Amino acid sequence: MRLLLRTIAAIYITSCSICKSAAFEVRQQHGATRILLGISHPVPCRWRHSTRSEKPYCLHGDYRRLAVSRIDDDGNDESSLNCQQRRQFLQRFTTNLSTMATASTLFARSIATQPLAAHAMGLMKFPCTEPLHNTYHFIRAGTSLLEEQDIWSTNPLFLTNREAALSPLGRQQVLQAVRTMTENNIQPSQIRHSLAASAMDTAGMIRDELKVGQNRINPEFVFLDPRAIGAWEGMSLQSTQPAIVALDDGEAGIEGREGRPPPNDDGTPNETLFDQSTRLRQLMSALETQYSGDTILLVFPDGTGPALLSALMAGIPINRVHLLDYRPGELRMDVTRQSTLDLFRAKQQQEQESYAASIQRGEEELRRLRSLDMTTVVNKKDQLMEEERLAIEHDYRQKQEAQRQKQEAADQARLVRQREIEEKRRKRQDEAEQLRLFKQPQIAKGNDGMPSTPNDPKVPIGGILAGVVIGGVSLLAFRTNDEEQRENMKVSQSNQATNTAVVFPAIAIEQLDPLNTNENATETDQERRPGLHESQVQSSSFTPPQRAPTEEDRNNAARVAMEEYLNQDDGGDDWLQMMIQLRDDDDEDDEDNDMPMDKEVLEAILATEDDDKRLASNALKDERNSPNSSSWEKQYDDLEKWQ
Repeated sequence: MRLLLRTIAAIYITSCSICKSAAFEVRQQHGATRILLGISHPVPCRWRHSTRSEKPYCLHGDYRRLAVSRIDDDGNDESSLNCQQRRQFLQRFTTNLSTMATASTLFARSIATQPLAAHAMGLMKFPCTEPLHNTYHFIRAGTSLLEEQDIWSTNPLFLTNREAALSPLGRQQVLQAVRTMTENNIQPSQIRHSLAASAMDTAGMIRDELKVGQNRINPEFVFLDPRAIGAWEGMSLQSTQPAIVALDDGEAGIEGREGRPPPNDDGTPNETLFDQSTRLRQLMSALETQYSGDTILLVFPDGTGPALLSALMAGIPINRVHLLDYRPGELRMDVTRQSTLDLFRAKQQQEQESYAASIQRGEEELRRLRSLDMTTVVNKKDQLMEEERLAIEHDYRQKQEAQRQKQEAADQARLVRQREIEEKRRKRQDEAEQLRLFKQPQIAKGNDGMPSTPNDPKVPIGGILAGVVIGGVSLLAFRTNDEEQRENMKVSQSNQATNTAVVFPAIAIEQLDPLNTNENATETDQERRPGLHESQVQSSSFTPPQRAPTEEDRNNAARVAMEEYLNQDDGGDDWLQMMIQLRDDDDEDDEDNDMPMDKEVLEAILATEDDDKRLASNALKDERNSPNSSSWEKQYDDLEKWQ
């Protein structure tokens, strides 16, 4: 400190006769450095830094300069105040140790780096006796969804929830405010908005309508937050707001330090008007320091915030701030100290009676709120959430009941469908059995007209014997000598005889009589086959041919044998019945997984299936009655002609 003071050539103190503020002027040796150090004063006073040839002066213009200490080249003091030592100077003009430490630090920093003094405003002081550096417009966000539901929400944690976003009514209010700004040719260069969802939506609509760049829209994370109401959070807005107004009017005081709502345990602060005014003071200090000559639009989420800032600027008592409350979506342009005072006086004259009535109603509501046991009170927001939960559960139960009834109906329809399918299957089986019984007499009869008994096993050897007949007839066509023809005739006759028993029931070899002639065939066959008639036995016998068969006869015989082979039962009906059964089983599996059909659709399907059956039956009858079909009687007649 001693070395520092030795480098100082002169120290001057300059004081303002109007604002009583003071500033040090320090000159280093050889006039290399001159700095100013302002001393705290009650009224904001700006000091302009002087050049080497000018004196420092206050903006008020009335100042006086007094030399405190002058140091010669030898280091001796030449003080006009008869200060013999520097210690006496410090004791006389230094009020406390902190001021001295601050001055010493500034002196050392200035001497070391030799910068110019910075110009700063510091905290904003209210009321604003001087014009502001910027033009301010205040707007309250439009009606939110929670406000439409009559819920007052001030918890900072829930401000950004979309349940507090702008309602359709709030959007109309904001659009009306934007039209007012357009009519008055207001184009904000900076928009500051709260983080509340309604304020963010309002700022976004203003940006879109006025074509403001996104870089000129800045959120305020804390300073624009609404006043938190503690334990009354989430209660009815229409009943709680008058109680808050009465609380502030009767208990807050001029500075708003009293009138604190009851505390809450959910994180919602219980604030006074003074707490909110502290945030607003910091906001204005930052804006006035950061911007100059800008048009700033402030978007508040509540109506008390802009009213409180206006009251602070105009010097209106804080407990009367609710006369200036903003309505949702209300815009006030060019807010200054004088405009706020004029508005306050007008509202005092116009709304004095209504304001007094609202205060009286608010006092009654305040007494009611204070009489409640807040540990058992459920706020309106929680009540609505509980009602919504119950409604959701009710809808869920209704859906479950409807789904259960639908499932029961589906199960019932599935059972009906299964019974119908089972009945249809039995009906098809009955039809197949009837068809089999209808065809059995024709299958049981051979080409010689001899039926077999039902107990005789049937062996499908007709196809094999027909192949043998075709092979034998083909060989006969290539033999030309008479001897071979006679031998082939015998073979052919033997094969013809064999062919007449193509569809007979299987007979053991021991039962065959190689000497079966016309004389003993009837007696023997009647003994062995009691079901044979005499006419059938006689028709099955044959006489040796009287002439040799010609090639035409052989061709006719081959044709007849082929037709007989093709007309025999080859198991096609059984195969078709099996495929129908497989199809029905597959349809049944698919129907178990499908949704039940309507009754009309089911009846249409059954009618279609009945039509298919009817068409198939008619086709079968037509095929049986067709002239191209060869029955066993026609085959037998052809065989008799050939013989």
